Formats: sequence, structure tokens, C-alpha cells
Amino acid sequence: MLGEASAMIDDMAGDDAEPPPSVYWYTPTFFRMNIGLTHFTLGDMTAAVDYLSAGLADLRDDHKATEWAREYWEVLSQARAFS
Repeated sequence: MLGEASAMIDDMAGDDAEPPPSVYWYTPTFFRMNIGLTHFTLGDMTAAVDYLSAGLADLRDDHKATEWAREYWEVLSQARAFS
């Protein structure tokens, strides 16, 4: 299922369509970071690092230091330590 979700992200990334304003954060970046959290939870640290790194790198600069992004940075750090 994660493979299917990843393929959907890649398809979405090719789209120029913007998400509706009510879910403005539903972007490929957002979904990559959450798939990274899922891989971390499943113990696949290599995939977690890959997805979290890609997602966090693509975050807007003004979002990278936000409180909500901290969880992703912390999990990335832990995944790197375990991989």
C-alpha cells in the first residue's frame, strides 16, 4: 500500500493543480513526510530517511522551523541514528 501511495504522490507531483484552500497543505511534500513517519513506525529506517529528507527539503522556508515540523525533524534524526 505504501508503494501505491508513493506512486500517487509522484502522479500528484506532476500535476500543476493546487489543492483546495481548505486543505492547502495537501501537497506532495506533506504526503512524503507522512509516508516517512509510517516507514519509521514500521521499522524501515532507510525508507523513513529517504521520504522524510525529501519532504523536509521541499518544505517552504517559512515552514521548516515551525512547531508542527519539529516532529518530522525529530523522527528524521532518530531514523538516521538507527539506519
